[in-house]
Amino acid sequence: MDKALWMARLLRRHAGMTLREIAEAWRDEDPRGKPMARSTFYDNRLRMTRFYGLETECRSGRYYLVTAATAPDPALEHLLAGSDADAEDTDMTDCMLRAWTDLIHEATADRHCLDITYTPPGKAPYRTRLAPYCLHCVNDWAYVLGHSSHHGELRLFALDRISCMTLLPDRYRIPEGFDPATYFRDSVGAYAGPQFCKAHVVFRAVPRLAAYLRTRPLHKSQSEGPDGEFSVCVALTPDLVAQLLSFGPDLVVLQPDSLVHEVKRLLSTAAGQYEAPFPG
Repeated sequence: MDKALWMARLLRRHAGMTLREIAEAWRDEDPRGKPMARSTFYDNRLRMTRFYGLETECRSGRYYLVTAATAPDPALEHLLAGSDADAEDTDMTDCMLRAWTDLIHEATADRHCLDITYTPPGKAPYRTRLAPYCLHCVNDWAYVLGHSSHHGELRLFALDRISCMTLLPDRYRIPEGFDPATYFRDSVGAYAGPQFCKAHVVFRAVPRLAAYLRTRPLHKSQSEGPDGEFSVCVALTPDLVAQLLSFGPDLVVLQPDSLVHEVKRLLSTAAGQYEAPFPG
């Protein structure tokens, strides 16, 4: 749990609290049932200001939150300067992602499980107890990989789809020999794991795309052959297929047959969408 976020919410709910009251209130949140140390309080009071822009003041031995008294609470009750709604939404999302990242680091350091609420695309939200293994970043997106009680297996969760996260007292162990670099070694994008077959993928690119791929390889295993042909040894994941399709007619998949058929199927389906009458 991000202690600075917790302190901000605590002080917002109470009209002034002593250091001792704050320390004792933390006891109920701490997995070990310990009160907050004085040094921890001062560190997170400073963090509230530097990281979230929230100010506190001490009057007669009681601490008050003097900023964000009426702010909403998606990630922190975080006050934002300016009036642009889109900019505010972006800043609030960034604030939440930083909070989730801090909490995941804390959980993995002490091997404590997390209770998260997750909303998949187009589906209802659900809760799961997550034993986090590692964070995984792909381009501008951040994910947490861990064992999910809801699924009974290792799953990857996008941080921006997590609406609530709480540190639990439950402990867990990461299987001996697990290595994040090895787990994602054959991955193009976010997807990875033993459920995806690894294959030798061969594709041909037109000259301008070939020049681009020489400086921006699809994968670290990429090698180049004659006549604009490239090959990679990667897992056959949805992200790989999406990446190949993103190059349009400038790239043709040659091997393996299963991937060729899948790309053909998707392209045929997409073309059919333009031939059919537009609904409505």
